[in-house]
Amino acid sequence: MLKCQRNYRAFFENSADAMLVIENGKFVECNSAAVTMLGYSCKEELINASPFKLSPEFQSDGRSSREKSIEMMQIAQEQGNHRFEWDHIRKNEDHLPVEVSLTRTETEGGFHFFTLWRDITERKQVEAAMAESEDIYKTILMASPDDITIADLSGRLLMFSYAATKMFGYDREDGPGMTILDFIVPEDHELARANMAKMVQNGHSGPNEYCAIRKDRSCFDIEVNSALIRDRQGNPFRMVLIARDITHRKKADQKIQELVGFDNLNLTSLEAP
Repeated sequence: MLKCQRNYRAFFENSADAMLVIENGKFVECNSAAVTMLGYSCKEELINASPFKLSPEFQSDGRSSREKSIEMMQIAQEQGNHRFEWDHIRKNEDHLPVEVSLTRTETEGGFHFFTLWRDITERKQVEAAMAESEDIYKTILMASPDDITIADLSGRLLMFSYAATKMFGYDREDGPGMTILDFIVPEDHELARANMAKMVQNGHSGPNEYCAIRKDRSCFDIEVNSALIRDRQGNPFRMVLIARDITHRKKADQKIQELVGFDNLNLTSLEAP
């Protein structure tokens, strides 16, 4: 039993994750990783502090840190464990977003909460950058006269431009959940798949022509350029497709071909026998 306690203590002290113990709403123990994470010099600066005392007055969702910390511990007490995100404050007053895992542990005198923190600063920064990018996408989608569609790598639509609704006859609410192939006649699906595979390999593809299909099942010609969208690590995670209705251009090309053919026919007929 004594050996087990020593092993537990060694694990607790040497863990790279911040570990703390809460009793009666206050921290009564913590390891070196927790001290370092918050920028303090020794654990005594954390002992007997309530979680909300090491937090901003309000959490990112606007709720009082004091009230929310009590609620989080009540949930962990009732369910045995609870995982959630939390904003703490370092000693230098920088905000520290963490993922908190609270586990109720029975003791001889009652219970305490074993607490595990994981720093999610980098994840939050990526999420913020993604949100900013999404806002930029939405602005472009609203302003562009061409159909601009954002899809995941499987071809499932994530964002649908205003121009696309006019071009294909769908409402913007119809877009999410549909796939790129839903807008192309079945006869061109194999070609579309091949071009998407080419885009994934080369980073871009096009211009490619397809016979598109509207919501009312009428068909028209489109020209599509597509490219990969990459995250900060350079990994592809989205694709953007820009489609243009080329029906009038195709008709004009056909008319020119007809006129050229007619002229050739006339010239031939005027040749001497």
